[in-house]
Amino acid sequence: MHLAENVYFSMAKETTTFSLWEKLQAVYEKKSSPSKLILIKQLFNMKMRETNPATSHINTFSRVLSELSSQGINFEEEVKALALLSSLPASWEVFCTTYANSRPILNLDETTGQVLTKDIKEKSMGLAIDESAEAHHSTELFDRQSRTREQADRTGRNTNRSKAMGDQQRLKSRMGRSREFYTHSRKVGHNVSDC
Repeated sequence: MHLAENVYFSMAKETTTFSLWEKLQAVYEKKSSPSKLILIKQLFNMKMRETNPATSHINTFSRVLSELSSQGINFEEEVKALALLSSLPASWEVFCTTYANSRPILNLDETTGQVLTKDIKEKSMGLAIDESAEAHHSTELFDRQSRTREQADRTGRNTNRSKAMGDQQRLKSRMGRSREFYTHSRKVGHNVSDC
């Protein structure tokens, strides 16, 4: 066992591991009301964040339960399971209600397993949704690029058309405004009356 220097000097007189452990418990694991109150508050005010994985939340929850147990405070399995369910975020409300109503008596181990299973399913669905969103984004980007190309093509065609219209205007001014001609033949001197 490795002890910090400041702890070692206060425990150096102990000769057996049992007496050392008893002294460490007496100094660092005081079973006082304030420490019990802090742990109880931690347990019942604990809330899992939407972004946190359920595994880290369950580890924290289990640690607090373990510390309470070492303080001499033990809960029934059903109370532990209900405390875990109540510590889940609002987005889990339907799961919590459905799960609690589907069991006559709740058990912490079974509840923990169900929470972890749901979290894994949501994470895998989230990956599938992310991949789907990425594919949708790629398709949308491709469509946008296609529309841009089409607009550029139309603009190019319009530019060519306006250039042809400019040629026709020059022809009209050369031939005089009184004479008509077919615009699609683009032949100078080709009059409508000649057809």
